[in-house]
This record gives sequence, structure tokens and C-alpha cells, in this order.
Amino acid sequence: MKRLVKGFFISLSMFSTVPLRSMWDQKALHWVMPTFPVVGLVIGGLWYGIAWMLMSFEIPLMLQAVGVLLVPLLLTGGIHLDGYMDVADAVSSRADLKKKQAILVDPHIGAFAAMALGVYLLAGFAVVYSLIEMSVTLWPLVFIPIWSRCLAGLILLIGKPMKKTGFVAMFRENNGSCQIACLWFWLTLSTVVAYVLGGLTLMYPLVAVLISGLIATVSVGRKLDGINGDVCGFVITVSELAGLFVLIFI
Repeated sequence: MKRLVKGFFISLSMFSTVPLRSMWDQKALHWVMPTFPVVGLVIGGLWYGIAWMLMSFEIPLMLQAVGVLLVPLLLTGGIHLDGYMDVADAVSSRADLKKKQAILVDPHIGAFAAMALGVYLLAGFAVVYSLIEMSVTLWPLVFIPIWSRCLAGLILLIGKPMKKTGFVAMFRENNGSCQIACLWFWLTLSTVVAYVLGGLTLMYPLVAVLISGLIATVSVGRKLDGINGDVCGFVITVSELAGLFVLIFI
């Protein structure tokens, strides 16, 4: 239990901007991914709370939409958006596999990454603005980050790694069925809670998150010959936007 708790705090410190003192423990690393969805709960809870407060003030809808869109980016430090941009840059280059993988780890921002960022921000703003204007319930903001991280965690632990060393290898070491079962547990529990609170309305964003995330994984994984941390960031970014987008039509 102690290492499980440490794994959560390591995950929270790595994948969010929540200020924490260093709790690094090499022996607890195999619990980082199984507790990743709990980080999503923290992000989602703060996202919903801040969004609710922004919408309580008499400020223009455009400013509300910008604020709601930026909350998860600020809470994660943009770490997943960075992976999204890296993957977009590599895949859009249409180069050979070796060149794509080199672009993926290049710290410099490329033209395709900049364009992908612009598309994401414009699409995200349009979706959030529409949701606020239509007075759509914002309860999904709590659950979407949980579901996206459940999916990303499963992909990282089960999917084909791009390399035998690095980010993915670090978290896959000594991971077994227990860690994978934890991710399924969080996915199942959050789904049940979402259904109890919102009924079928909250099941649509769940389906959108899972389907878009799996499509993104298969498509990108084939082009890059495997998955890594950037691919997981890409999946989280794309699936969360899809989860919000589907709310416009229900």
C-alpha cells in the first residue's frame, strides 16, 4: 500500500503542475501507471471546479471559453500537448520510419507541430464555446481526464513499445496483470459512477474517448512502429477533445 501511494504521488508530480516535494522511489515506479487515472480525477475535479467558477462570473462567453480550455493545459504543464505536437510533427513529415522517429525526439518545434497546435486550440475553443453557449452540463469534465488516462495507461502497458529502453520501458518494468487490472478497475468504477450521476448522457463522451483514442493509437502506432510517451500524450489530447466534442450533439 505504501508503494501504491508513492506511485500515485510520483505520477501526480510527473504529469501535473500540482506542487509536491520530491517522493521519487525506484521501487514504486511500477505503480505510476496504475494510479495515472487518479491523477486524471485530480485534473478533472479541478477542471470542473474552475470551469464552474468561471461561468459564475458575469464575463464574456469568449473569455469563459478560453479559461475553460486552458485549465487542463495549465494543470498538466502542457506535457500531453507536447506529445501531441511531437507526434503530429513526425507523422506529418511523411519521411521514412527512421526519420520520423528522429523527429519525434527532436526538442525543436517543427512547422507541422505548430499547425497541429493551431488546429487543436481553434477546435478546442470552438467546442468549449459551443458547450458554454448551449448551457451543456459540465460534469463530463470530471470524468473525461480519467477515461483518457485509463486508456493511455493500458496502451503503454500492453501496446508494442517503440524502443526497449526509455519512458515506456521504465514503467513497464516489473508490471504484471495486477497493474493492468488496476487500470481496468478505475475505468469500470468511473464508468459506473458517471452512469449513476448522469445516465446515458455521460456514456457518449466515454465512447468517444475510447474510440478516438484507439483509432489514434492504431493509426500513429503503425506509422511510428510502436508507442512511446509522446504517443500516449497524443492519445490523451485527441481523445479528450473528442469526448468534449460529442457533448454538443446530445
